[in-house]
Amino acid sequence: MNITEREIDDPEKEGVILEYVNFTKEFAEIKEYVRSKGESIRGYTEKKECVSIRTEDILYF
Repeated sequence: MNITEREIDDPEKEGVILEYVNFTKEFAEIKEYVRSKGESIRGYTEKKECVSIRTEDILYF
């Protein structure tokens, strides 16, 4: 599998391109990982400080 990287100047144009012959389970997992990577939950500490926690870092509630 080839990996191509490009650095760009505009954060609005950041993204990932998947190129495949057949959409396999591996590509589906990569796609789901990329989609969920930016998800986070905001909350407040006991000192009323706002914090953002990535959902992938949450072990349990």
